[in-house]
Amino acid sequence: MNLYTRWMIRRDMKEVLDIEKNSHAFPWSEEDFLRILRERHTIGMVTEDQVTDKIVGYVIYTLEEKHLIIQSITVDPTLRRKGIATHILQYIKNKTSNSVRTSIRMTVSEKNLPTQLLLKKNGFLATKVVRNYYSAEEDGYKMKYLLKKRHKVENTVEV
Repeated sequence: MNLYTRWMIRRDMKEVLDIEKNSHAFPWSEEDFLRILRERHTIGMVTEDQVTDKIVGYVIYTLEEKHLIIQSITVDPTLRRKGIATHILQYIKNKTSNSVRTSIRMTVSEKNLPTQLLLKKNGFLATKVVRNYYSAEEDGYKMKYLLKKRHKVENTVEV
């Protein structure tokens, strides 16, 4: 698959909603997406298969002063386990590595083992259990990836 990640635009909403509906027991509605994307510093990205021009996954994240918070990362269920989510995470890591942000964070349901394993495989560590995060019967795990900073090399001349 030849993957390309770009900004989400209004025209992408139908494909994004289809992926969302086919992926989650309680999917976000179009209004949910629009509401969160209107929030300050919240960004939506889609990943396309360049061969088919089909959207294969998306991510919604919020830029905070010191952290990037992933609100949602979802891949078309028929295309999972092909490296698409890893591609999206790597895109975010690369995009964030030169910023002032020190980590990428995400809260994951205790019942969402596939996402927990995906994040672990990509260098995230569970840092905290948040009791009743999703409901009275469902906790959340705060997961964090520490960004490695690229150091600027100054041009110096010795005389």
